Amino acid sequence: MGIVKILYSIIINPLVLVFDVIFSITLNHLRYVGWSVVILSFIINTLVLPLYNRADEMQARESKRKKELKKWEDHIKKHFKGDERFMMLQTYYRQNDYKPYQTLRGALPLILEVPFFIAAYHYLSSLSVFSGYSFGPIKDLSVPDHMLSIGGISINVLPIIMTLINIISSLVYNRTTSFKNKIQLYIVALVFLVLLYNSPSALVLYWTCNNIYSLLKNIVYRFFIKDKYVDRVNHKSVDDSDKDINRVFVGSSILMAILVGSYIPCSLILDSFEEFISFNFLNNPALYVVNSFCIAFGLFFIWAGVYFVLARKKAKTIIAAVMLIMCVCGFAFYSVIPFDSPITMFLTIDTPTTSTKIIVLQCVAILISISILVCLLLKSKKNAVGHILIFILLTFVVYNSYSIYKIYNCSSEKIKQLKEYDNYPEIHLSKNGKNVVVIMMDRMISYYVPFLINEKPELKEKFDGFTYYPNCTSYGIATNVGVPALFGGYEYVPEKINERKNETLKEKHNEALKVMPVMFGQNGFDVTVGNPSYANYDWIADLSIYDDYPYIYKYNSGAKMNPQNIYYSYEDVINRNLVCYGIYRSAPIFLQSLLYDNARYNSLLVSSTNGVGICSFTSLSESQGISELFYNDYNMLNGLSDISILDDDNMNHFNMFSNNTTHEAVMLQEPDCYLCSVVDNTEYDKEHSIKKSSDGNELNLYDYSEGSSFSVDSFELERVMMYHSNMATMLILAKWFDYMRENDVYDNTRIIIVSDHGYPLEFKKDLACVLSFENGEAEAYDVLAAHSTLLVKDFNSKGFTTDNSFMTNADVPTIASKDLIDNPINPFSGNAIDSKDKNGENKIIYTSTWDINDNNGYTYKKSHWFSVHDNIFDNNNWNYLGAY
Repeated sequence: MGIVKILYSIIINPLVLVFDVIFSITLNHLRYVGWSVVILSFIINTLVLPLYNRADEMQARESKRKKELKKWEDHIKKHFKGDERFMMLQTYYRQNDYKPYQTLRGALPLILEVPFFIAAYHYLSSLSVFSGYSFGPIKDLSVPDHMLSIGGISINVLPIIMTLINIISSLVYNRTTSFKNKIQLYIVALVFLVLLYNSPSALVLYWTCNNIYSLLKNIVYRFFIKDKYVDRVNHKSVDDSDKDINRVFVGSSILMAILVGSYIPCSLILDSFEEFISFNFLNNPALYVVNSFCIAFGLFFIWAGVYFVLARKKAKTIIAAVMLIMCVCGFAFYSVIPFDSPITMFLTIDTPTTSTKIIVLQCVAILISISILVCLLLKSKKNAVGHILIFILLTFVVYNSYSIYKIYNCSSEKIKQLKEYDNYPEIHLSKNGKNVVVIMMDRMISYYVPFLINEKPELKEKFDGFTYYPNCTSYGIATNVGVPALFGGYEYVPEKINERKNETLKEKHNEALKVMPVMFGQNGFDVTVGNPSYANYDWIADLSIYDDYPYIYKYNSGAKMNPQNIYYSYEDVINRNLVCYGIYRSAPIFLQSLLYDNARYNSLLVSSTNGVGICSFTSLSESQGISELFYNDYNMLNGLSDISILDDDNMNHFNMFSNNTTHEAVMLQEPDCYLCSVVDNTEYDKEHSIKKSSDGNELNLYDYSEGSSFSVDSFELERVMMYHSNMATMLILAKWFDYMRENDVYDNTRIIIVSDHGYPLEFKKDLACVLSFENGEAEAYDVLAAHSTLLVKDFNSKGFTTDNSFMTNADVPTIASKDLIDNPINPFSGNAIDSKDKNGENKIIYTSTWDINDNNGYTYKKSHWFSVHDNIFDNNNWNYLGAY
């Protein structure tokens, strides 16, 4: 970060953040864009009113002081020259306790106005929410008003009105000033006219409201409370400083900035720094922490410090006390309020902490007790408090500096590795040899397949030659426990992995990822591997696990397949919301839902963009925004034809890649489920609320009963989004299959589409294992969370068929190598690769500890275990084995 960017983050971005939060909350409640701008202006002006009042007072006092000194200043300047004049003036100023730099006080109102103008310009010029919205005679707030047309020339009227009000307000405020000063005011007003003349109407409307507010304020002060104002100006200025209170404010405000801008963000990113490395930028996450701290520093020290410096002694004590209470309570709330939830790179939290009565009472008790303690300490021990705060501040500066350094170092190594293995995605297909393609679709929902094909009958034709295995299970409900068996076979089911107690989970996981590529490579196949799941137990696959096998071409697709004309907003989101996350985590529980705002953190700046960013939902049929995680994988899948390399030789090819399109589910535009930044499926969903399969089963994703108006329930939303993402996956793969047919590489290709696990979506509520506990409570587990998708197309196969044979995703290595490799052997154990081990009871781990940073020892952490055989849809075939 350059010095200019740092200063901008410290001075301007905190104001932009305040603008964004106020406008977002106002618009969400009011629902009228134009009036929300008016209210934004009123709130901002009211918040800064004490600053301007104090600045005006200081300006008036400075003007009065200059007049008192002017007579002798003029006399000295008239009768003395050069060094003698300078010495005489310095002596005169010293005798009258006046310093020349104090003339800057006269410019204080203008100095304050500049950063607010820049922040308003940046914010209100960037919002897409204004597009198409009118306000009175203004037809579109996103463009200049063009309210008057003369001879075919459009004239923007609002900037002219704004300028006239500005001049009138200045005249009221400075009606007795000199003509020279009035000319300066006119020039300033004209500068604003030029700057804002062709600006969006929303910005001009905001500044016009500012001028109206200023005019009314000046009228009230000059004509209704004139005497009090004059008394304040004539009152001799006293030194309002208190060194002890100053230390308390400095220590507590900077500590608050460190807490929300650095300490909490560092703790979050250090838990899993790889998740905060965006494929689109490959920026070091340490930079996000630095930016977050800059915003927090500007908010809590610089701008709160402006209030503090301009305040009188009593107000300074109150400001310092409030800041200290916020600081201490922030650390207490962060430590006390339970938080154990996965969080994405966009700071979206899976399960925010529930506001229970006990936690609320704890927060209230903490707030009251700390407030009382702070007041008592500042009354009797403020000197000690100030020094203790400075000591704690220095300690945290050292600790957080080390944390940022650690993030920078770790991330630099990972980014270097990603750049080192910066291979472009490829899929090699031979026209004359044999091709095997294994596609691992993370969390693809097998239960949806019959409904998807019935809704889009053309999929049957596109998936010609495929066999669908509905009776298929994974050996776990998460990627870390479901992937090893999928890629390595039955030697890598969780039970067998746990038996190898002398090897780490990472080592066994890596071995499983290498089984098929090495086996096929050793048997003369050209091998390509893409995005191997959790390779080397890294969130972004560490491709170095294949370095010993030069015949394996490996890649991470990342954002390589993304179009270049899309607006990526990940940096905007993380730079804006990381400090908001810190504020959210340090707030009392009864404020957290308001601050979190369903992952929007009260932002319109980053959530209303039509580019890639966070998603917001207004119903089960409407959404806005695109998830970057989905976007990267969607484009990778959509570009399969572009990365397919067709060879005319007789070489056999093995391709294996993972894709998260079905995992990072989003809402898509129906009926074709295509990617769209603004989705509205309301009418389509009303007519197609019930999904049906060819055998008569029904699936109700929506509740459109008459008179009902549903809210965005997270569970229902998951079902809808996953349906859309699964449909999009099937349609995209169908296009690739058409491409393969057109290029004569379809019939000679074996394709396996398989998922590592399903998801507990309660499709069959009667199919669940219920565990009874000694205390009488019971808990039901949706065993279809382990339901694995399995679609297989063999060489030269025809038709689309369904086979209800019992299968597991550990059958994949056996299916992939069938009739291509004689007596396939695991290259690492020497054991035969087959499916004999699925006969009998199959032990499935129902783990909630899916995080590889946590569940990364020698065996999987304690979880619930089940067994199943023959038919996963028969509840009698499921047994609970216990927790171990």
